[in-house]
Amino acid sequence: MVVWILGACLAVALVVAAVLWRSARGARASATATEELVAQARTAVREAVAAETAVHAEEIRRVLARERAETTALLGAEERRLAEERLVEFEERERRSSERLADELTRGERRLEERLRGFSQDLER
Repeated sequence: MVVWILGACLAVALVVAAVLWRSARGARASATATEELVAQARTAVREAVAAETAVHAEEIRRVLARERAETTALLGAEERRLAEERLVEFEERERRSSERLADELTRGERRLEERLRGFSQDLER
């Protein structure tokens, strides 16, 4: 009877081992399929990222070109405005200098006339 019990236990152990072996084989097949799906998903994600990166890179290039053009236009306008301001300031300085020189010339002429009158008066005496 012990032999029959041991035989039954052995048979049960063999059946359990076979079931476990089939389960392990199925799990390996499932794991392989899952790994293939993961690899395909990674490839798809990489391709999508590459495509989006290319799209965004082109968009960034366009934005940079537009901003560069706008900045150049603003700089040109600012340079023209500053040139106009410098011209106005220069003209104002030139006008003040002309006025000062005219005043100096007038004073110099008066002094010369006074001296000439003084010399004429001295000569008449």
